[in-house]
Amino acid sequence: PEAAVKGIVRMHIAWCVENPGMARFLATISEPAILDAAEAELKEGNERFAAAVRAWWRPHAHYGALRPLTAAQSLALWLGPAQEWIRAWLLGAFEEPPTEAEVELLADAAWLCLREGAG
Repeated sequence: PEAAVKGIVRMHIAWCVENPGMARFLATISEPAILDAAEAELKEGNERFAAAVRAWWRPHAHYGALRPLTAAQSLALWLGPAQEWIRAWLLGAFEEPPTEAEVELLADAAWLCLREGAG
């Protein structure tokens, strides 16, 4: 699970850096008309994603590798810090995207939060 947790953080950041326009749109979307038009598709995609995460998470939590968290808790701890870093970069708070060392710091932090025995 450690490799998967860290890999998802790396993949998320890499996608955002490679697709800054899409990432900026997703990070700043607030227009009700756009949200309403995409709501059904977004909801369905989010539900499939959450089900897949729960199915993957459950055995790892059962055997003591990951903390027993809800999907919302795991997502917030897993990608929250990386998303905030990316959002700040996309909005101009940082001139450069995260360095490799910064990506690893965020990946390590996610693992430390999610592994059993954390906190």
